[in-house]
Amino acid sequence: MEILVVLLILGSVMAFALPNMSSYYQRVRVDSSVQQLQALLYYAQRQAIMSGNSITICADDGQDHCQVQWQKQLLIKMNEVILRHVQLSTAINYTGFPDSAVVTFLPTGFTDTQNGRFTLSEGAYKKSLLISQTGRFRIEED
Repeated sequence: MEILVVLLILGSVMAFALPNMSSYYQRVRVDSSVQQLQALLYYAQRQAIMSGNSITICADDGQDHCQVQWQKQLLIKMNEVILRHVQLSTAINYTGFPDSAVVTFLPTGFTDTQNGRFTLSEGAYKKSLLISQTGRFRIEED
């Protein structure tokens, strides 16, 4: 009888805890991807400054070419040379202002006349990483 009561209580606690754990793991994956993306942007910016060349970050089409539709796979390129392939753990969307499908850092560390917003999401949880024309980053919780 006592075991049945303990199992009943344990089952009730688990019924409330499991949905919360799922949203917690979604949040952790998004936060991790935002940090990974920010480190990637800093890397690209430093490479542009140190090499004296423009560095482009874009969505990978799976064949080492840039594509318009952003997804989890990214490329960092200098001219046509690929510096890195990156796989994020969450979905990503990029909106550039003016309209652009890539982010390019100039040798000054600035972007090539654009501001932009990366939005990373999983389930109902979203976070954005904003980039200014001067190459500064800011994280926003949506």
